[in-house]
Amino acid sequence: MRIEPTYPPRLLNQGVEGDCVVTYGIAADGTPFDVAANCTNSGFVRAAERAVERWRFNPRRVDGVNVARSGRQTTLNFRIEG
Repeated sequence: MRIEPTYPPRLLNQGVEGDCVVTYGIAADGTPFDVAANCTNSGFVRAAERAVERWRFNPRRVDGVNVARSGRQTTLNFRIEG
């Protein structure tokens, strides 16, 4: 399940857009861990990290056992619509 980040109100009001590269691992139960965002504007860091922390994944299975994965990465874009 992927939750979209909440746009930081201050940056939205200022018309600031940006991007974040978020790295994380996925635990054996499908929850993210070691979530860290690197953003074009530091004001987006917490929103990006909070969103990914709420994501849920189907765990990876090896020989019938759920295993953790590390080194995952995704990009989140903060854009003002309309």
